[in-house]
Amino acid sequence: MSGERVLIAEDEYIIALELQSIVEQLGAVAVGPAASVDEALSLAAEANISCAILDARLLRRSVEPVARCLAARGIPFLFYTGQSNRDPAFAACPDAPVLAKPAPPRVIAKKIQELLSSG
Repeated sequence: MSGERVLIAEDEYIIALELQSIVEQLGAVAVGPAASVDEALSLAAEANISCAILDARLLRRSVEPVARCLAARGIPFLFYTGQSNRDPAFAACPDAPVLAKPAPPRVIAKKIQELLSSG
């Protein structure tokens, strides 16, 4: 996975660090983590990224704009969240996988690998 770049959009510091560690253990580069929708949207729109992991809400705001931006760029992503399946972000991108928090690191790593192989 050398050279792959994974955007992390997560506002909980400990979870963001865990995701960053998983990405780096896979040999990829963690982009972010972005803790706000504005920061994540900026990275999603402009950064060279291979895939993304998005919490459905960052600082109580929906990541729907970030998800739409990634989808428009053809960048695969997943939602890693504790939000219910009725969150508007999921409706905006119904084909994006949803991984419920908390998930074991090996499950997260497998999902990241699946995203990278699909992109």
